[in-house]
Amino acid sequence: MNPLVRHFVPSIVRGFHRENNDFFKIKNSQELEKFVQEKLRFIPRSLADSFKNQLANDFETVKNQYKMPDGSIDSKGLNKKINLFFQRHPYFDNALKNNEDNKESNNYLEIHFVRKILGPLLDNSGLLLVEPQRKIGSHQVDFAIQGASKFAIEVDGFGKFKQRSDLDDFIQRQNYIASQGWRVIRFTYNQIMRDTETTLKLLYSLFNEDVNLCRYLAVRRNIRTDPGLNLFDPQLIDAIDNFYRVQDWFVENALSFEQNAELIRLKDNFGFSIPLLALAISDLYKFLDTVQSVVNVDFDLPKCVIINNDYNYSLKWKKSIHYLVAISDIDNSNAQTVNAEIVSIKPATLPAPIISTETVKFRKNLTLEQIHDRLDYFTGEIFGYSSGTKKFQDSILQRIFNEEHILGISATGSGKSFCFWLPALLKPGLTLIICPLRSLMRDQHLTLRNYGISSVEFINSDGSVLDLEFTPRSQIHTD
Repeated sequence: MNPLVRHFVPSIVRGFHRENNDFFKIKNSQELEKFVQEKLRFIPRSLADSFKNQLANDFETVKNQYKMPDGSIDSKGLNKKINLFFQRHPYFDNALKNNEDNKESNNYLEIHFVRKILGPLLDNSGLLLVEPQRKIGSHQVDFAIQGASKFAIEVDGFGKFKQRSDLDDFIQRQNYIASQGWRVIRFTYNQIMRDTETTLKLLYSLFNEDVNLCRYLAVRRNIRTDPGLNLFDPQLIDAIDNFYRVQDWFVENALSFEQNAELIRLKDNFGFSIPLLALAISDLYKFLDTVQSVVNVDFDLPKCVIINNDYNYSLKWKKSIHYLVAISDIDNSNAQTVNAEIVSIKPATLPAPIISTETVKFRKNLTLEQIHDRLDYFTGEIFGYSSGTKKFQDSILQRIFNEEHILGISATGSGKSFCFWLPALLKPGLTLIICPLRSLMRDQHLTLRNYGISSVEFINSDGSVLDLEFTPRSQIHTD
């Protein structure tokens, strides 16, 4: 498999993992229902109804599974616990001198991460496990903590990058740390200083799922059940998350082979009532097929055999399975078992490396008919256009693919925006859109989110740039 595939996995292109940040902001059942509906938009349209029909639609305890109870942090002895932590680590000497408000301090954000997040979240024994400035190879991470999983926690984010080489070094560093089995989690200034409660809940959910670290949480009261919750089975949320985790994991797994494998054998052990593993890999292949049909790249996709115990049931999904993916009921000792735990080992919290736009180009000299036919997956499964692209869209896209300057003029609502949406999604990097109206920017942002595309933001006088968290692959609308 071509390593360039990392830049084109659906979770990166569509910004899927950004959507999960909203889960920890949910305050009531109505917001939870909206969250689940928005998650479903990321599932290919031909599969969405089947996901809902095959998975149960009733639960009352989904918050219990993920959420830290509100108002459950015990502030008694908190400052003493935090100061003891600072005393154990010379790196935080300045935190004991009452100068934490000095924003010029190199460890300003780390100090506040301890005070606002780690201190309230972990008990004394848990804080003993935290290693500030832990060396991993030749690199240092801000905080490391090991349980059943190894967590490398980074704060600050992209603000320290002054030039391209800084980002290249950062990417190489992050990829090395992840290759050593660490789960790299990044928190920005805003997440720590302004959205503290959400960050607490997010890190709580990660530690609570770790069989070792859950014992060191300072929050261990029984979580209250909201009697008003009666919406969707946790299976539905889990199935959507695992659908994309499978794709991320499969790409990294395929690339990890010393030699390109021509056949990969996997066993579906998710326990869902749908052949999740086969469906996720098939959708990945369909997505990548579309990309390489209009972008000048060959992903060298390997054949894949999925062992599924309920083979007869899986045959019902035959039309949804890619021709390179086969489902079999014949167990094979060489097949690698895949389940939710395995695909969660490498979370998609790392930025996709940004590569030069010169590295990847569109295929030139495609006919209008070829462009129309080859974009069926995007137009149908993502945007829901039953008749595909329009003739004027094909003409504009043809010129874009041929690297020609183009001025497109058409009626309001005719689909002009699609002509820059699609190229932005098909190639790595950031696309900057200049919009004359703030209301138009908001409308574009909302429309793309409704299509299940979260790799988009807008900047204008209505909001501070500091409030935005960009993914490396985004459309950014600005006035």
